[in-house]
Amino acid sequence: MKIENITILTDSTKKFLKTTILLLCVVAAYGDSVAWNASTDINVGGWGRMFRLQDGHWLLVDTVYPKGSSHLQVFISTNTCRSWSPIASVTQPDRSLDNGELIQITNGAILLAMRSVLSSNRLNYSYSLPVYQSTNGGTNWALLSFLETNNVPAGTTTNGLWEPILRILDDGRLAALYSSEIFEPTFNQLISERISTDNGA
Repeated sequence: MKIENITILTDSTKKFLKTTILLLCVVAAYGDSVAWNASTDINVGGWGRMFRLQDGHWLLVDTVYPKGSSHLQVFISTNTCRSWSPIASVTQPDRSLDNGELIQITNGAILLAMRSVLSSNRLNYSYSLPVYQSTNGGTNWALLSFLETNNVPAGTTTNGLWEPILRILDDGRLAALYSSEIFEPTFNQLISERISTDNGA
């Protein structure tokens, strides 16, 4: 991944992001309206994120927490979010995945960012933000790159990397925002930004 710059977001940008996230939560579907009292159960999971693809279909990623390490599962809806079908799971051996985030780039490929943690005795000591790519609508995924990694001494619970967000800028570049604790103890947690000029590769 070619990194053009790294910045710490201003308060105004943070406010904009909070507003954007709120609006995304309100807009549940594109086109026909869905009554607020209607619901669709998908599965037991958490940290669900949705994205509308160029063909009008929707993808959803969420986290499942079986005994052991958590992983991500991907669903598709072809009827404006009224029903969902599972199409893929993303796992990493011995690591816990969460905070999935989807986006489709201009060439049609779909990117999936996440946080990945390696733990020992319930304490984290290896953090990464991998980005996977699918070229067949979300059915298959391959590791593309890493936004950032941070390995800390075993038993250390700080210096984590969390919650990536992906956006396409007006000029076509790919922006990634995420929570970073690598500046502890000076700062508890900062919002970091990385820019890719090669579609996240």
